[in-house]
Amino acid sequence: MYLSNRLRKTIALLTDFGYKDPYVGLMKAVIYGINSEVNIVDITHDITSFSIQEASYILYVSYKYFPRGTIFLVVIDPGVGTKRRVLIIETNNYVFVGPDNGVLYQSALEDGIRNIIEVTNDKFFIKPTSNTFHGRDIFAPIAAYLSLGVDSNVFGKRISVDDIVKFELEVKELTGNKVCGKVLYIDKFGNVVFNIKFKEYDLSRYYRRAKIIMNGLDGKMKLVAKIGKSFGDVKPGEPVVYVNSFNFIELGINKGSAAKTYSLSIGDSVCLELSM
Repeated sequence: MYLSNRLRKTIALLTDFGYKDPYVGLMKAVIYGINSEVNIVDITHDITSFSIQEASYILYVSYKYFPRGTIFLVVIDPGVGTKRRVLIIETNNYVFVGPDNGVLYQSALEDGIRNIIEVTNDKFFIKPTSNTFHGRDIFAPIAAYLSLGVDSNVFGKRISVDDIVKFELEVKELTGNKVCGKVLYIDKFGNVVFNIKFKEYDLSRYYRRAKIIMNGLDGKMKLVAKIGKSFGDVKPGEPVVYVNSFNFIELGINKGSAAKTYSLSIGDSVCLELSM
């Protein structure tokens, strides 16, 4: 059942648990209790509670920077204790473990899905198993045993990609000077990420100004902003449009919050018209 594996595996954690409660620490304790040699990396534990979209975005822009063979343990699980399934998804380069609510789908699809296991073998669970903390009792042990080289097929039955819940980020590519999309993510600083990607980091090589039509709390709003490389291309308090570190187009304010200033929320629609 256990495969020979002398390489030190990495488990990357992504949750909405925060740090006030002991949940993250207990998950790590369970993992280390099973495999004391594993390397654990925290992607973030500050995902907005229950936000599958936010977690899906963070996983999507993060996973490819990790070493091949990394196990991504994602616990954003508003359906905990219900009949929602537990999944192991093996892709061309990684393994994803999490609930069947779509949070794993975009990243796994991009890397190339090779095998999906619906976990049904409770032999690996902590007993008794809580109804409300599957992160500790189910997901953490699964990731830990996978890091030891346990074959994924031992955990349950193989299912088709057609059988799982799919959550798509609807990522668009900017190919002309006009494009419509939506707010995909808002970071700690209030920078607003649109679901529009660009091939390069420097959009200012091609355009100088961006006219943005936004659906904010007060209805349609129009904004004309400079296109730059970073916040320093405008004065403090001024807006700037740029390509972020993950190749998504983003609206920010130098030393300010674009989300608060323009009353933007995740899911709001936006249209961009770019010009010289």
